[in-house]
Amino acid sequence: MATNSNFKLHTDAALTTEMTSIKDLAHNANLNDNPKDFIVYLGNKIDDPLDAGSITLLNETNPDVDPILFYAEDVAPGAGHSVNEITLALSAAALGTNNAGDPLPLGTRVRSGVSNAVAIHVRSINTVTELSISDEIEFWLSSTIETETAALP
Repeated sequence: MATNSNFKLHTDAALTTEMTSIKDLAHNANLNDNPKDFIVYLGNKIDDPLDAGSITLLNETNPDVDPILFYAEDVAPGAGHSVNEITLALSAAALGTNNAGDPLPLGTRVRSGVSNAVAIHVRSINTVTELSISDEIEFWLSSTIETETAALP
């Protein structure tokens, strides 16, 4: 997730380990380990070390009205994995009802701080039988802006 923001993806709820790639797309060649579920956490601890929710992330196009969207992007189409292998949800239960490849609305505001981190549940159902490291799927956010929470109504 390339961004200049300090709202980043992490592999832990404490926001201590930034996620650098989707490593859980590696599967057994016979696909007997499908599906694989994992959680990533979106948050900003750097600008809010006291966990006060002092920074708010908003949709850039229509702030406080349109939701912030989280989605998987295939940065090398045709090179292996596809976004249709990735289901996103805000709960483990919703992984069974959400559609693979669809963006995930995170709400109109995401606040900074560890206690406000958004847990994003991910299900990967591999369709590629070749054994390889695959890094063409990346996670992205729709265009966003940040503002001091105190400045919002």
